[in-house]
Amino acid sequence: FENTENYQGGGTLNLENNMGSLLVNIPSDWHVIANLENNMGSIKLPSTGNPTGKTIILTGENNMGSVTVEFV
Repeated sequence: FENTENYQGGGTLNLENNMGSLLVNIPSDWHVIANLENNMGSIKLPSTGNPTGKTIILTGENNMGSVTVEFV
């Protein structure tokens, strides 16, 4: 993400992963709402981040792959 200081929150990031490995870096002061479907794969979301921070919604599918969300 670029220019995160200008982000107002409430955006949606659509993820589609098929048999791959996907790493999503989220600013540490944001809050994540994950609406991801997982089919025979792995989704690693260690926490939802800062509950009072700017919100981002992750939607989409993971099919036989690996999705990792990290806070940076």
